[in-house]
Amino acid sequence: MASENQHERARLLYAHLKAEAGDYPHWNESDIHDMIKEGVSDEHIEAEWSGTVLMYQDSSGGAVDVFSRLSRFGVTRHGVDQISVAEWMEEGMSERTIALQYLLHTLEPTSEDTKACLAELDRQMGPCPSMTEEYILRCMKDRTLGENLAMEYSKRRQEAQLADQTDVPEPMSDEDLWFELHYGLLYATTKLPSEPVVFRHPRRSVHQYNMYFDDGSGIDDGLFNAKTSRLARDTVTRLYCRLDPFIKAGGHPMALRTTVTSDHLAAYRKIRKELIGDESNTDVESHSERLQFLMDLAAKLHPDLASPPMQSTDVVAPEKAPTKIPWTEMERHALWRTINRWCKDNGVDRFESGNIGIVTCQTFADDIKADCADRGVESVRSAESVQSQVKDAMRRNKTVANKPITELALRAKAMKKKLNDKGVDSVPKSERFPKAAIVIPGDDESDTD
Repeated sequence: MASENQHERARLLYAHLKAEAGDYPHWNESDIHDMIKEGVSDEHIEAEWSGTVLMYQDSSGGAVDVFSRLSRFGVTRHGVDQISVAEWMEEGMSERTIALQYLLHTLEPTSEDTKACLAELDRQMGPCPSMTEEYILRCMKDRTLGENLAMEYSKRRQEAQLADQTDVPEPMSDEDLWFELHYGLLYATTKLPSEPVVFRHPRRSVHQYNMYFDDGSGIDDGLFNAKTSRLARDTVTRLYCRLDPFIKAGGHPMALRTTVTSDHLAAYRKIRKELIGDESNTDVESHSERLQFLMDLAAKLHPDLASPPMQSTDVVAPEKAPTKIPWTEMERHALWRTINRWCKDNGVDRFESGNIGIVTCQTFADDIKADCADRGVESVRSAESVQSQVKDAMRRNKTVANKPITELALRAKAMKKKLNDKGVDSVPKSERFPKAAIVIPGDDESDTD
């Protein structure tokens, strides 16, 4: 009887998820049933599904598909059609930003419009008490862009989360150390040979935190997010960088048992003290032995996913290239072109080390290969090679070859400060999202009109 009830619950929940959040074709009813059997609540499954659908939709379908999905809002925006959506996509807008742009695009905004826009922001990024319907109404009247509203919303959320946070104390409390171990274990689990997609939605993590500390009232969501930003920011960023491409390629979250125990926490504290000593160092990849501890723990919890066992050298040792091949001028120009496209899509102010991860560099490498191939030359640049070039330049290694990237990074830093100090209107859109952030001599793409 219990099994039949679980199957019926899975069937109903699966139908509800597709109707409310949209379809994710790689995650089916049997997967939902497996999660229910593992004791995952409907709330956590729904949160994970919504986040997965958002990520998947950003990488799937053309303008027709994206436009059709806007119908979920139940409103019509005159003047916005498939052609409009196609133009927004050509400008580099993600589906999340297009949804906000669509909701903001109204000549006579109503309270229902502002409520719908606020609800969509909450769905995409979580609650933000300081963002009001009155502010969104002003944005609609001022014709604010969706990307600018999203940035403001994100900024307010982060400011609220970090408002009451201080530096990491010594010694770190169990409550704080839990964050580092929890997210470190999730990250290490994704690095097992089968590369599983773990549950990563904050609601699931909040639930595990409350269960560990037996906190009946539960930790405040804002405080939890603030502690995550302070104690596990680098690890969470790496976790998302690993999982997002898997989801775009058709992977789906699995109900894996990644629950931290008191024995885990005590062992982690011990090895952390022996290896590091510095309580403020919360980057789990800063020491190979610390990451290996997490890898071993992940393998112990999931032996079926961890064969053969991974050694420390499997995790952190860089690949050795037989010969270091110098970059050609053609490859450098191809790199500059793909950086130009990235800046046009994301903004010059975001061109900083933390935003140029290995996933982005893989895209850069693919673009370089395609660019060179179009010119009849083969390029074999890897993501690691591209990342080394870009980050060396960002660290102001002013070789003549890398100088344009170095100068762009300096402009990006200055622009980010100006935007933070004076607001989004302080920098013209043509300067923030230029055709060519790096001018390439003799290149038609580098016109600056």
